[in-house]
Amino acid sequence: MATTAYVTLNSRITTVEHGLEMSDRTIKDNASFVREWPLGLRGALPDKVQEIQELKREMRVMEIELGRLRSQTETQEEKIETLFELWNNQKIGI
Repeated sequence: MATTAYVTLNSRITTVEHGLEMSDRTIKDNASFVREWPLGLRGALPDKVQEIQELKREMRVMEIELGRLRSQTETQEEKIETLFELWNNQKIGI
């Protein structure tokens, strides 16, 4: 009877130890994946992430173009104001 109990306990301890080792290995693999995947070391990024990155690049280009257009508009508005002042000054006779 004692031998059966010993074998049963030994078997259960071995099973628990094996499960623990497998869990540790999975955790280590997941930890390295989490570190390496965003850097592209573990394969390509999913399409959605690449799509988001491309949209961000396009948005930056559009922001630059918008800034350029705003500066052109401000310059044109200043020129129009100057021309209007000149025209008014000619009408008044200054």
